[in-house]
Amino acid sequence: MGKFRDLTLKRKLFSSLVIFVIIPLLIAGGCFSIWINHIDKKSSCESGIIILKEVHKDVDKIFYDVEDVTSKLMINSWMQKILLGTATKKDYWELKEWYDSTTRNKEYFSALCLSMDGKIIYQRGKVLHTENKEYIEQMEQAEGKSFWSQPYILDLFPLYKEDKKETVVTYYNGIHPQEGVNAVLSISVPEEELCAAYQPYLNQNSWESFLMDCDGNIMSATNKEELGQTYSRYEQIRDKLAGNQGYFETTIENKNMTVLYTKSNRNGWYLVNEVPTKEILRSNTLYVYLMVLAVSLCVTFGFIFAKVQERFIIRPLDKLLGEMKKLKKGQFNIELVNNSRDEIGTISSEFVQVSKRLEELIQEVYISKIYSQEAELQLLTSQINPHFLYNTLDSIHWLAVKEKDYDVAEQLEALSDIFRHVLSRGKEMVTIEEEVNHLKNYMFIMNSRYKNRAKMRIEMEEGLKYFKIPKLILQPLVENAMLHGLEPKIEGGTIEVWIQKEDELLTIIVRDNGVGTDEEKIREKLADAQEEHNVFALKNLDQRIKLKYGKEYGLYFKSRTGVGTEVRVTMPMQGEGINENLDYR
Repeated sequence: MGKFRDLTLKRKLFSSLVIFVIIPLLIAGGCFSIWINHIDKKSSCESGIIILKEVHKDVDKIFYDVEDVTSKLMINSWMQKILLGTATKKDYWELKEWYDSTTRNKEYFSALCLSMDGKIIYQRGKVLHTENKEYIEQMEQAEGKSFWSQPYILDLFPLYKEDKKETVVTYYNGIHPQEGVNAVLSISVPEEELCAAYQPYLNQNSWESFLMDCDGNIMSATNKEELGQTYSRYEQIRDKLAGNQGYFETTIENKNMTVLYTKSNRNGWYLVNEVPTKEILRSNTLYVYLMVLAVSLCVTFGFIFAKVQERFIIRPLDKLLGEMKKLKKGQFNIELVNNSRDEIGTISSEFVQVSKRLEELIQEVYISKIYSQEAELQLLTSQINPHFLYNTLDSIHWLAVKEKDYDVAEQLEALSDIFRHVLSRGKEMVTIEEEVNHLKNYMFIMNSRYKNRAKMRIEMEEGLKYFKIPKLILQPLVENAMLHGLEPKIEGGTIEVWIQKEDELLTIIVRDNGVGTDEEKIREKLADAQEEHNVFALKNLDQRIKLKYGKEYGLYFKSRTGVGTEVRVTMPMQGEGINENLDYR
């Protein structure tokens, strides 16, 4: 929870969107999809079972009609006469008329055949029966009980079909009109008629549909190659064929299949429909698509909502935070434009007003401080009698000359010039030449102190010496280089002073090869409103220039530890120069 609390507002918003909206939507969508699949699959299978039951009734009706006609023929007087050999032509004709009228409009009655002692004595229909010793022997083994044969092929009368072949399923029944007489009555049903009774009504995308007896023999099938064979997966599914109807899943040729089945109450045969599971679930595809669409729309609108919040709340807050950080560093160039009238817009507008007022107050404090320092300086100056000071220093100077202490005499002379420059009769602006001379006097005294460890090189561009600058500009820069750059360096170093004109601006560069320092820390201290002892001179100089000429002018600091420091000062050109080239080295 602590980590979440420390996240940015933008990350919190998007994390909350993902955790509390998108993920629950995806989970709910997935659960709903699974539930829909289960319900739809169950519904589809139950509907398929209902259709399968109705179709199976049609198939059973074919078997019932055939068995019913067979039962009637067994007790038919004309049939009995034919078996006993006493039938007349009229009897044959009467039997024909009765059979034709009974089976009229019932295409599944393919042929009627009566055989005795293995010989066919009467047949009627479109197929041509021949002696079938296999089923006659089977009939004898069954002791005259009726049964249905497996599918086999019979010849057709040329009148019906060009191929002259038809696959039939035949119902056999034994007849014993009197002792010693054994006959077999059979009626054949075309397998195509059985298949036509169920195939059109089942799932058109079925893998396979077939009619199977209790032993797993395929009596009719959409795949004709399996007719008359034992169902190859019968052992695999036999235990699952429980009850009169049902469905189950299995794998056929590495494909998920749903097997629907019904069992006939008449003969115990199974009508089986194998359907790919994906076809069972195809009907719920629309629901799944609608669900995916709904979830996608929710996620999309969730992201749109997040982007709107990011655009109108988070981004303005980030901008406001960035400007606050700038103000914290003392930068008052606030760039915050917000035209909205909501709470964020109000806060932004108030912040801009506060920053402007704060800048005004700071400027007032700075100006007041500068005025106070100048007043103190003027007060100090007024308390010192310049003539008395100069005369006293001059007396000491000549006393040192008289005593032949020339070093002291030279330092006193330099000190006298320094005082004269600092006082300058109350003048604020001095020429660059006067500043350079003042800097020379300062370095003369400092080298006496540091035993010439510091060398100074001054280069001034042609025609600049009579231009005016605020007094005491060069000396604080060189003093900073001496104290913080060269003093810690045992072997000393060199200070270079460049005075030049760049784009109508006066540029002063003071560069040393001292120990250097951390550039970023010094810049932060210069920008900080609090006073720092080690940067006070530079900060005061920068403030003086900005107060006099504007914020675009001032001091720029650059340093590298172990390499040295460079301070650059820019200000407008003031005064009139003379084309002279002075090179102070």
